[in-house]
Amino acid sequence: MIHGCARVSMDGQSLTARKDQLAAAGTRKIFSGTADGASRGQSHLKRLAAALREGMLQR
Repeated sequence: MIHGCARVSMDGQSLTARKDQLAAAGTRKIFSGTADGASRGQSHLKRLAAALREGMLQR
């Protein structure tokens, strides 16, 4: 199963569009988040990392 991460940080960017692009590429599990320039919120990355098991990463 392909896991992915979608994030937007600027006004006018579409989280839905990013998720649609990932889904079109075959991503089954999408973790998403939004953050402005002052925010370092990356809980979506932590959730993605927690969902991955050793040996699941491909380069």
